Amino acid sequence: MTFISIVGPAKNEAKVLPVFLEKASKGLLKTNSQGEIIIINDGSRDSTAQVLQQLQKKYSNLRVVTNLVSKGLTESFQIGIDNSKGDIIALFCTDMESNPEEDLPKLINPIIEQNYDFVIGWRQGEKSSIIKSMLSESFNNFASLLFKIKVHDSGWVRAFRKEIIQEIPRMRADWHRYMVFLAANTGFRVKEVKMNFYPRDIKKSNFGKIGFRRVPIAFFSLISLKLMQLFSKNPMLLFGIIGSSLLSLSFILGIYVLILNFFILGNVASRTPLILLTIMLFLSGIQFVMFGFLADLVISRKS
Repeated sequence: MTFISIVGPAKNEAKVLPVFLEKASKGLLKTNSQGEIIIINDGSRDSTAQVLQQLQKKYSNLRVVTNLVSKGLTESFQIGIDNSKGDIIALFCTDMESNPEEDLPKLINPIIEQNYDFVIGWRQGEKSSIIKSMLSESFNNFASLLFKIKVHDSGWVRAFRKEIIQEIPRMRADWHRYMVFLAANTGFRVKEVKMNFYPRDIKKSNFGKIGFRRVPIAFFSLISLKLMQLFSKNPMLLFGIIGSSLLSLSFILGIYVLILNFFILGNVASRTPLILLTIMLFLSGIQFVMFGFLADLVISRKS
């Protein structure tokens, strides 16, 4: 029987955790699978710890991991994944904007029955501001273009085979939003399913306060991830292209300097900047090629 690990970070979620655990347990039953529920108490300052202690008496499959200080959503997800035992891992936020009772079967069934590797939810019914909607759509369109997979909502609930974790970079700094792109670009089968969104009454999103600051970070992170995937296994491809381009440019510039010196009369000293630039390009090209060779050597020794 498939074993499922539900991972849910919680920060000051004492009021909704009992509901989340109840819905998550019912969702597990609907998948006809065994499983565990891992809650990461991310430095909560309310009664979350006490509530979880009481809930452990009710739910034998509940495991609690405590961060003494808040480490954020992405790192909390990674900690939960590191502590999971499941063949399939499902990532949920515990704020009940999603309902694990109805969403968990939608995530798990395509993996078990249709042999998908990664299933992500597409939230339906969320009423966002025009600015947030435009930014989200721009981000998802840019990511889809970069990784050649169309996903409408990369930051929502998801489930995936645990083997995927071994094939994609370790998450950091909001990278949980990029997992679906990394999985698809690595060759795993990805499916998107529609899911209901339930607005919270307890607290509002702080997107308006920090959202714009995250926009350039998100776009540059995507580019960094794409380059990492392209060149991490073959760094000579990157360094070799740069190095050979610099060497070619230095060769062309060197020929030009020789033509000026031998066929066009003039003061050789006036061409010193061109000569120095040629030498610098040549040395830089050699350095990039050597960096690529050394990086390839390091990777070959690790593999």
